[in-house]
Amino acid sequence: MRVGTPPRRFGRFAGLKIFHVDPSETTNGRTQTFESEQPLRFGLYTKSAPQRAFQPFPMRIQIFTTGGTIDKVYFDAKSEFAVGDPLIASILQQAGVTVPFSVETLMRKDSLDLTDADRALIAERVQTCDCDHILITHGTDTMVDTARALGTVTGKTVVFVGSLTPARFKATDAEFNIGFALGALSALTPGVYVAMSGRIFAPDQVRKNREANQFEMI
Repeated sequence: MRVGTPPRRFGRFAGLKIFHVDPSETTNGRTQTFESEQPLRFGLYTKSAPQRAFQPFPMRIQIFTTGGTIDKVYFDAKSEFAVGDPLIASILQQAGVTVPFSVETLMRKDSLDLTDADRALIAERVQTCDCDHILITHGTDTMVDTARALGTVTGKTVVFVGSLTPARFKATDAEFNIGFALGALSALTPGVYVAMSGRIFAPDQVRKNREANQFEMI
């Protein structure tokens, strides 16, 4: 037990600002602060760093797949590929995820081939979906463009995720990225977000650095 002004401890993990405030009570005019295990609260890590309250995990999530590297199948050393069947369902099942989810394939495209009509379709399906928590798998090259195109969507928590190497490869970032995005989906308030490179970004404050092969804040 420590007696005195209750401290606030801050830390950062994977781009999320995490803070833990110890419970306190006043006794004889002095504040007593106790060490205890309390729920963590998460906030979006942006330039302005707004603090967002923790939200209970949704009862069900909707997953929309659009293609991209995460679902690519390569046929030879010359990089001939096709966008295969989505793997996110099997990844979640193998990980023992117990949150109910539904998967709908909207398209199977390299993100460089997505059109304005494709993005309008994604926005429409998100807005009319009867689920408020939505995960979208997407190619990394134009993920930010599509996330920005969903700026008119309201009342939904939408997280975009993809991978820099196919999920079918042994050495892939797909599984980590999906798990990270799923956790973010449970913590964020309504809005559209990009979950890549172990961080959560606002769509208007992120870009893909192709030289470094990572996502970074702008």
